[in-house]
Amino acid sequence: MKIKDCFNKAASKYDTHCQLQLTTGEKLLSLTPPADNIIDLGCGTGITTTKLKYQQLYALDISEKLLAQAKLKLGNKNIIYLEQSFDDFSGLELDLAFANMSLQWSADLKSTLSNIKANLRPRGTLAFSLPLTGTFADLNISTMSFLSFAQVEQLLSEWQIIYAKTETISYLFPSLIEALRSIKYVGANYYKNKTGKRISRDKSPCLLKYNIGYFMVKS
Repeated sequence: MKIKDCFNKAASKYDTHCQLQLTTGEKLLSLTPPADNIIDLGCGTGITTTKLKYQQLYALDISEKLLAQAKLKLGNKNIIYLEQSFDDFSGLELDLAFANMSLQWSADLKSTLSNIKANLRPRGTLAFSLPLTGTFADLNISTMSFLSFAQVEQLLSEWQIIYAKTETISYLFPSLIEALRSIKYVGANYYKNKTGKRISRDKSPCLLKYNIGYFMVKS
């Protein structure tokens, strides 16, 4: 599976290149209510997971190498590690599902949301962040497609939306290749050069713009 391979390859560099994920994680944590039984969907190396407050935690990721690093950070106290996709976990009774910059990797977000809802207790909470349309819009590359804010809201039509807002986050890099490396080193290297010229020759500063959506909903 290509996505899994990308994240496995990025595991050793992830923590030193995940500034965006740290920033969005802090924002999402500030919106997230206390909960006893929590799942972190796409926990990665656990760098944000360490800040969740819980009685029981499920740390889920498709990458065994990212999960191995999460185990080093989090230990085993009241934590169950799940090497699975978003749609494979089942039979849980959760108060909170937390997903920081991960649900964009779902092959079918509608199905994933249904599976999350099936594992939440009544009035359980889902809090998530993800990149939306407009992300990477200024780059001459083709990337994975992103949903619009309106499309995500539509997928949440059967949920009670408590919070839904967007934020633009930008990072300046000395060149396009450095900007692309920052994407690659967190596992998200789904891009293709559209210009026909060698990226390594472009030495002009490059601004990466992310359009981030934050959502908190109840089942």
